Amino acid sequence: MSVTEAAAALAVEQAATGACPICGEGHLDRDVGAPRVTVRRCGRCGHRVATHALTEISQDYHGQYDQGAFLDALAIARRRQAQTILALVRRLIPDADCLLDYGAGRGWFLDACRSAGMSRVAAADTSSEAVARLEARGIPACVVPASVHGSLGLDRLPFRPRVLSLLDVVEHFRPDDLTELFGRLLREVGPQLQLVVVKVPVANGFLYRVARALASGLACGPIEQLYQVGTFPPHFSYFTRDSMRHLLAGHRMHVVAEAGVSELDTETAGDRVVSLGRLPPRLARAAGALLSLLARYMSKDSVIFVAAPRP
Repeated sequence: MSVTEAAAALAVEQAATGACPICGEGHLDRDVGAPRVTVRRCGRCGHRVATHALTEISQDYHGQYDQGAFLDALAIARRRQAQTILALVRRLIPDADCLLDYGAGRGWFLDACRSAGMSRVAAADTSSEAVARLEARGIPACVVPASVHGSLGLDRLPFRPRVLSLLDVVEHFRPDDLTELFGRLLREVGPQLQLVVVKVPVANGFLYRVARALASGLACGPIEQLYQVGTFPPHFSYFTRDSMRHLLAGHRMHVVAEAGVSELDTETAGDRVVSLGRLPPRLARAAGALLSLLARYMSKDSVIFVAAPRP
């Protein structure tokens, strides 16, 4: 049995016993609840696991997001974060190329990679709509199954990836499947892999702590937005630095660089935070700008982890 297969078997056993699916050493206790989502917290690594009152949605995942101003604001944040990610990668591998972005979405990160001089980039996504749009822009892309069963089909790519990125992706994996799917992805990418870049939202970030406090007072809108309640797949997990390090170590990866990043920009925060949309426009902009400043200078809401295979 390989290391990743053993980790997957352990995750299944832990799920049956109420143990943390990431570290396996802490019990999941109720943390916070809302009408449509209940969150449990690992007492050891702090990992959060969400149980949603949901049904699967037939609409393509990328069509479920609010369009217009929300999407424009999201693009600004993702392009800003892309520069931080590329700086980390280039610091470790100055000539980094052959990058696969798993869960590429609208391709904002791949656009930044091409602008930075990477000549070989590719995408994988569960959304056929996203893949079609990426291919229309000249980016090799393939549709991958959301299930943990069967091959991901990465042999269809025109090169073997040296760098793998999963940006705002693994929190959408079902907790019982997370370890197995992550391990399968690493195996299919192959032994030439040099770096894995993972970006996840974290539970000690400013926005999460504010949303959790509000949910304790029965204002559940912010926590439901953070867990993307009403979309499919929603956020099933919120990580901590400890829980992500546990996940990577379980697959013989060690963190070689990391950086916290803010999710809000001053000029667009009012368009990202749904609750602010209920305020008059001028007040919403002012509140959004204040929220953005607080989020930028306090605990970061997402963390970028760059990991390399252990010898």
